Amino acid sequence: MIESFAGKYKGSEEEKQDVLKWYEKCEGKMAKLYKNVMLSDPAEDEERFRAIIDEGIESGEVEGYEAYTEESENSRRKRVEAARKRKEKEAREAEKHAAELGIGKDLKKTKKTGKKEKGDDGMGDLAALIGQRQKGRSDNFLADLEAKYAPKGKAKAGTKRGTEEPSEEDFARIEAGRKSKRTKN
Repeated sequence: MIESFAGKYKGSEEEKQDVLKWYEKCEGKMAKLYKNVMLSDPAEDEERFRAIIDEGIESGEVEGYEAYTEESENSRRKRVEAARKRKEKEAREAEKHAAELGIGKDLKKTKKTGKKEKGDDGMGDLAALIGQRQKGRSDNFLADLEAKYAPKGKAKAGTKRGTEEPSEEDFARIEAGRKSKRTKN
């Protein structure tokens, strides 16, 4: 859904207006602009955003702030390079976590081909892992409940309040005791 929205948003009039709005609010500071324009990435959008802003300045739609117009090429290059390094680091971390979850092999295959597997949105392994954990938790849940609430001692499972049915002798003795109490009263 995000990719679909990004395809519609990037390059649209709405994005252009957002870039110009945040350019003015940030007074030409591009690092702040990237933090506020949704789906923006300095590594991918620098040239496109600069074209939008330059056009806005030429048409008089926005002011040419010094932070933007006087920014050095070195500063631009550093911002873009930092964004690329951050993306690479995040990709490595994602691969590491995928490997920990046991889906790393499939992630690498998909990354190498650059395509998603047919009929697989990359979530099949994750869904299977979640299912396994849920099953394990439900088994543990019942065992935990039994351990917590089942009476301790010789009680058989499934008996009410942990009491067993008395033997015939015990029953006769208890019943005799009850009868003697009734006759006394």
